[in-house]
Amino acid sequence: MAGAPGVSVPFDNGFLAYGAAHPGTQMAIGVAALCAGDVPSRAELGLLLEAAASACPELAGPGGGAVFRPGRHLFESRAPEGSGTAGLYAALDAVANEPLPGVMWGVWLVHGHAPGEFAVVLRGHHAHFDGLLIAQLCELVVGARPAAVRPAPTAPPRPRPGAVVRDVAAVLRGLRDTARPVAAAGTTEGRVRQVCAATGLEGMRRVAAVHGGTVNDVHLAALAGALAAWETGPRWHGDPRPVRAKVPLGLRRPGTAERLGTRISAGWLTLPCDTADPVERLRRVAADSGRLRARLTDPGTGALMRALSPRMRRLVLDADNHPRRTSLVATHVPGPARPLSVAGRDVTGIVPLMFLASGQRLSVCLATYAGTAYFSVTADTGVTGLDRLPGCWLAEIGRLATVSGRPGRTPRQG
Repeated sequence: MAGAPGVSVPFDNGFLAYGAAHPGTQMAIGVAALCAGDVPSRAELGLLLEAAASACPELAGPGGGAVFRPGRHLFESRAPEGSGTAGLYAALDAVANEPLPGVMWGVWLVHGHAPGEFAVVLRGHHAHFDGLLIAQLCELVVGARPAAVRPAPTAPPRPRPGAVVRDVAAVLRGLRDTARPVAAAGTTEGRVRQVCAATGLEGMRRVAAVHGGTVNDVHLAALAGALAAWETGPRWHGDPRPVRAKVPLGLRRPGTAERLGTRISAGWLTLPCDTADPVERLRRVAADSGRLRARLTDPGTGALMRALSPRMRRLVLDADNHPRRTSLVATHVPGPARPLSVAGRDVTGIVPLMFLASGQRLSVCLATYAGTAYFSVTADTGVTGLDRLPGCWLAEIGRLATVSGRPGRTPRQG
């Protein structure tokens, strides 16, 4: 069907140029919705895809005026019969390593691992998709209201010159760091795998309320402790310096109030992995992230990047994601607050699928859905011992909950 009038979605040609410069890098981000019920037909899923394209005409093709053909975006992956959770995650890993279709996004139906269970995986090129857009699409295609987004200001505040100066200085530092070699931490195989854990969101909110900060601060503090407990031998990121997390922050710009998704700016936090006390870790993270948010929300921040050509933005992305500058990316995606369904089948959980930049070995995401917080890790298959990391994170969340009063809901892994 033709794309009906709808709302716009962002697009960043810089990520297209980045992908072209790194042909071995998987440029997709996405989410797997884990569902209960009989496996839906292709026709049922096709109707959901048409709803998404109607809401966001650009998903039908460049310019938003193309005729939408659901079959070009719909794929199927069958896990070994009765293979259970292990088979599901193996199938999700296989999907995450598949090239994106020429139409830049698609939906994969994964089934066979358990009776009455299936997964629907939405993946798209990072030039087109960000975490917020994926969360909003998940709500739109089932007829729910999209998550509230603060409208962009109608008139931009006057940028402070200092923000632009900081942008220029950051680009120059990044280009300098790119030229410096980094010791290898192990073999990089060029394929990715996923591990995931879940815990109660309310418990994380209680910790944040007791000690100050946000749910994401609680997550990052737990991540710092988890990495310290998980690491053995040489640092997994190949750099003896402290772990530096690149933290994307969604920004609403003037003139974009009616658009889905967001535009991303990012800053860096040094994770206090060497701090033993979990409360002190949280305090350090909360203080640093507060300063970072204040800096990134300056209207001048990101002005340089927006003014650059796609080729120049690609060079900046190269510098930003260089292992000497970024140990890992740590994303936070607030998702739907209420339970959703896919073609009438309940969505019982999610697995975020992250973009892993060239040269990176690990990317993490905290996503929330229906009162549950999901800690998801996308890693190069050359990273050893990955299955232990979610358990380390859950243990650190438990430590924070214990020192904050009542323990939270029983967590689960995988």
